[in-house]
Amino acid sequence: MSEETTCDDKYNLQRKIFVGNISYRVKQHQLEKHFSQFGTVDYCYLVKDHLKKWSRGIAFVTFKDKEGMTRALEAANEELVIDGRQMRVAPAEESKRVSYTEGVNRQLPPPSAQDHTENDAGDFRCSQQDHKPEPDMTTLELDECGACEIERLYDDSLILIFSFLSIKERIRIERVCKKWRHLAKKSWSRQYKLQFHNMFQGFMKGLTDSILNSLLLRCGVYLRALDLSASSKLLTDLCADSIGANCPNLTVINVSGVNVTDVSLRTIAQACPKLKDFVQQSSFYVGDKGLTWLFQGCASLERVDLESNARIIGDCFHSVPTTLKFLNLTHCTKLTDLGIRKICLRCKHLTELYISHCKSLTDQSLVNITQNLKRLKVFNLEGSYSQITPLGLKKIEQLVCLEEVSFAQNSAVDDEVLTQCAVGCPNLTCVDVSACYQHVTDRGIQALTRCSDLLNLNISYLSHVSDSCVEALAMSGKLRTLVARVCSGITDQAMLTFAELCNDLELADLSGNFDISNLSVERFIATHTWEDSKPLTLVLGGTSVENEHLDTTGSSITLNMYNLSLPHLKADREIMLRPADGSSEEEEEWEGEAVSSEIKHYQSVMAAGAEITSDTEWDDYELEGLECDDYLIGDDPLEEERWSMS
Repeated sequence: MSEETTCDDKYNLQRKIFVGNISYRVKQHQLEKHFSQFGTVDYCYLVKDHLKKWSRGIAFVTFKDKEGMTRALEAANEELVIDGRQMRVAPAEESKRVSYTEGVNRQLPPPSAQDHTENDAGDFRCSQQDHKPEPDMTTLELDECGACEIERLYDDSLILIFSFLSIKERIRIERVCKKWRHLAKKSWSRQYKLQFHNMFQGFMKGLTDSILNSLLLRCGVYLRALDLSASSKLLTDLCADSIGANCPNLTVINVSGVNVTDVSLRTIAQACPKLKDFVQQSSFYVGDKGLTWLFQGCASLERVDLESNARIIGDCFHSVPTTLKFLNLTHCTKLTDLGIRKICLRCKHLTELYISHCKSLTDQSLVNITQNLKRLKVFNLEGSYSQITPLGLKKIEQLVCLEEVSFAQNSAVDDEVLTQCAVGCPNLTCVDVSACYQHVTDRGIQALTRCSDLLNLNISYLSHVSDSCVEALAMSGKLRTLVARVCSGITDQAMLTFAELCNDLELADLSGNFDISNLSVERFIATHTWEDSKPLTLVLGGTSVENEHLDTTGSSITLNMYNLSLPHLKADREIMLRPADGSSEEEEEWEGEAVSSEIKHYQSVMAAGAEITSDTEWDDYELEGLECDDYLIGDDPLEEERWSMS
């Protein structure tokens, strides 16, 4: 059988005609009924626009026998009029755009009439996957343009390929053809997590309610995690309706920065009862009422992050699920002791609690926490509290399971508090006492040596810490991270001990310690030249280390010369600054000190950033003999020109 005869039999070209100039109001069943006067019609296909689904005015009619096709081609013009419009007919031909791979077996069983899908140019393809020959994946060839014959892949393979594409690329794939659009939509079934990091760039570009709704229509039923925090500036509370209508199986949701309201939370809670992780940071419109609805609707919640919510006071926690294990209330400035009490009475399984910068709390909150939350492993109490005292902080020793604690910038922490914590919490692995310079000395830091499992320690901005206590910490040899920024009492002596004993050290941040020099760094390099040495990063910005004189070749040392210290946290920042809210007696004492005018002038210059605030002024004779013509070097050239012309 010749190739031409095989092609005709395959696409029924011997009994198929092309019909053109059809009225746009004519339906497919009307066209089929009209041509049935010439013979039995096996199949009628009216070509439509792939987007708007409008008729394109052309069709293909397949008769049951060749005689019906012949009578239709020989019909008079009056017999081809429908809806007041005369149609034209012609024998159907194979499209020139259809290409087939050579060497593939093309002797296939004849397809049924319902399997034809012809386009406006006369393309005829068989839509059933079973009629395709089984492709040999090892013999995929490249065409003359160098592109892989992707059409030979199974549909399942294409769906898997599409599932690895980004969201934008997958949307573009849907516009290639009908087949790819169908397969691309199927690929969304593998989308279990949806996030928008680094997806929208540029000003006034981002995720909108309509875009989110179109995406959730495709993959919402399959989603388990949804993160909107990366592109939340254009979203409104309407996004909650889209989430509620399309995402019944969500277990993790992050709506930080989205302008959701109390009603929005009720919608999410009713539609997503399987939620286990809820994050909503920096919220301005959600209060206790909306959170109450959330807690009542999602009884399986395990993690709740409400950081920087300035509206909640804690009334919502009377209905918080008992399954809660993680709670972040950092910067919830209106949170009260009553709210903490409700949390303690219901959340007996809580293991992580963050209440930093909640300024309304008192010692009573610490009493409730230590008496009820015996399983607590992570506890953060950073910031200044006017009503929390060292007596209340000592209660933390009752949390015997505690592993991580942070007291950064807490002025109530003293040596006794650290000693009690070290004795009562022997499992501590991470301690942060940075900027607690008011009452923390060597005695408090040395008490931490009782914690045999201590791995991470932050003692930054402690001016009363010396080499002796740091050397005592190094004796354990287990420390992995040491952050000691701007500790004026730490010198090369302590770091030499660390280099010898702490072989597991991974990070040492010594920013702002002027007494650290090349001597200790060279010792670190010498102890990390072995093949089994662990990588170590040394942060040495603001020290006396000269990087150009050090050679780290052959060692596992990485030098970072950035100064990561923060000037406003330094312990000596108030030495040269006049007390802002001191008593009148202190002010008189300040003014009555016998200080020379030169020292006053130097202090004011250093405190105000080289701005002269002293009452004494320089006389002109002090500038005599000085070359001042180049004082504007690096400044505005126009100013220099005005100076020279003045």
